[in-house]
Amino acid sequence: MNKLLGYIELELSTGVIPVKIGCYTLEKFCESYGIGLVDIGSVFEVKEYKDAEGNQKTSTIPKDPIKFLSLILFHGANYASKLTGGKEFIVENAYEWADEIGLSSPISIKVMTAFIGSIMNGGSPVRTDEEPDKKKEQSL
Repeated sequence: MNKLLGYIELELSTGVIPVKIGCYTLEKFCESYGIGLVDIGSVFEVKEYKDAEGNQKTSTIPKDPIKFLSLILFHGANYASKLTGGKEFIVENAYEWADEIGLSSPISIKVMTAFIGSIMNGGSPVRTDEEPDKKKEQSL
């Protein structure tokens, strides 16, 4: 399993749960909502707000952030587990994880950002800065 692409570890009181966000996670997430990938936008809404300087801004956010985060964690953890021959989780586990890490924690933001990045990248995990540049390696 490539731990540089869409891989996140949840450090919980019960242990570390690997989460892999990629095509499988995206497909299973859409199935949970009963939608196809082309309809993924239906789980988001646009909110207007004013920034610190008073300028009107918009932000696209999940309509149901608890369900959104929990389903990403659920399917991402099952994806990582399947890749390593581990056990399958139940969705209630993921809701407990979301309770423990909180919706606005840095790890929640990282999970949701990786998932949205995957959507924007056609379902594939987004390459991180940590991944070595293969072109540089080949030229050495």
